[in-house]
Amino acid sequence: MIECNELTFSYSQKQKVLDNINLILQPGHIYGLLGKNGEGKSTLLKLICGLLIPDRGACRLWNQDVKYRPVELLQKLFLVQEKPEFPDVRVNEYFTMYAPFYPSFNNEILKTCMEYFEIDHTKRIKKLSHGQQKKVLITMALAANTPILLFDEPTNGLDIPSKKIFRQLLASFVREEQIVILSTHQVRDLDSLIDSVIIMDKGKIAYNDSLDNCSTSLESLFEEIIVTPQLKV
Repeated sequence: MIECNELTFSYSQKQKVLDNINLILQPGHIYGLLGKNGEGKSTLLKLICGLLIPDRGACRLWNQDVKYRPVELLQKLFLVQEKPEFPDVRVNEYFTMYAPFYPSFNNEILKTCMEYFEIDHTKRIKKLSHGQQKKVLITMALAANTPILLFDEPTNGLDIPSKKIFRQLLASFVREEQIVILSTHQVRDLDSLIDSVIIMDKGKIAYNDSLDNCSTSLESLFEEIIVTPQLKV
C-alpha cells in the first residue's frame, strides 16, 4: 500500500509544487495520474520513490517511510521516468546488470517484451532513439515484476504501433497484487487501462475516484476539471 499524508514539496521558496497531498493507493488497481504539464505529477512519483524528500508530510510504503530508501523497499518498486538515463552498455548487459536487484524478476516477461518491441539486445543503449530507449525501460519495468510500478509519461516517444503494444503488454503482465500508476497528460493513450483516476491541478488533488464512478468519459472528465478552478472534491 502507498500512503501519502499531507505531502508538500517545493523546489524553492517561491515554487510550491505539491500542496498537502493525501492519497491511499491499494494493490489491484491501475491508477491514472492525470494533469497538465507542470502540475506536479513527476514530482509526486519521485517522492513515492524516495528520490525527493518532502518539505512536510510523508510517503509510506507498507508503513515504511520511503525517504530513507531502505533496500527492501527499493526492490519492490520501479519507476519509468519520462527522460531516462542509461549507462553506456549494450541492451543485454543492462538487463544482466540490474535484474539481480529485483527478487521477482521474470525472464519470460523479459523475453516476451523484447520480442514484441523488437528490441535488438546487441545495440548500445545510448545509441538508440528515445523511443527505443523507452521500450528498453518499459521492458525492464515489466520484467522486474515489482509490487509497485510507476510510469511517468510512458507513451512519450513511442509510435502508434508501439503504444498499442505497450497497452497489450501491461494488460497481460500486471498482477492483482501490484499497484500501477500511469502518469500522463495524454489521456487517449491509456484510458483503456485505467480503473481509478487521480487528477492534479495546481499542485493539489482535484479528483480521486474509481473510473466506474465517473459520470462521463475519462477524456471529458479530465478536460472539465482542469478548466474548472472552483471544482471541489
